[in-house]
Amino acid sequence: MNLGRTIRAQLEFLGMSVLDLCRESGLASGTVHRVLRGEDCYVSTLETIADTLGIQLSDLIAWSEEDEEE
Repeated sequence: MNLGRTIRAQLEFLGMSVLDLCRESGLASGTVHRVLRGEDCYVSTLETIADTLGIQLSDLIAWSEEDEEE
């Protein structure tokens, strides 16, 4: 599962930067960058990111799994 790549694609789609995500989500830059690198994180962090991106966490995970299959 490549959540980082999926999150980056959603950011691009929305015209947002990583910095925008940090500001709007209230998450620390280091936390967001760890998620983008594929490191372990709390589910609550992923929920916050998904909410900030305007999507459901289940969709974020599903899109990440689809991305791996391609």
